[in-house]
Amino acid sequence: MRWSFLLLLSVIMAGCGNDPAPQAKDRLAAWQPDLDGPIAEMEALLQTLSQQKHINRVSANLAVLHDAKLYQIYINQLAGLSGEQRSEFKKEQRQWLKKRERVTREAADQFRSGSIAAFIGNQAFIDETRLRVELLELHRQE
Repeated sequence: MRWSFLLLLSVIMAGCGNDPAPQAKDRLAAWQPDLDGPIAEMEALLQTLSQQKHINRVSANLAVLHDAKLYQIYINQLAGLSGEQRSEFKKEQRQWLKKRERVTREAADQFRSGSIAAFIGNQAFIDETRLRVELLELHRQE
């Protein structure tokens, strides 16, 4: 339940129009939790599960972790932009969030009457989010 709330909160925050506070020069402002370890651990756990309800729950938590990683990258990149670039980046992210929602829903709908639907939707969410993370990290390196 807590992870579902965090997922919803991160999606809402990523889509809202308010600008994040400018990055301060202290260590606290630059603090970013490392999510790669928990992601790897959850992915390994997912491979060991056999009951669908546990698979669904772990994949939902994994989706939240991937979304949180994306949010960190998004906020960091947004902080480095100004003016028209900032507006365009926000618009692009909002469009991408809508696309991810559609792709996730369509994937889950293929199995809407089965217990695997949640896992399929979660996996589509994760796959889309991973692709977005890769794209943003690639642009950051340029």
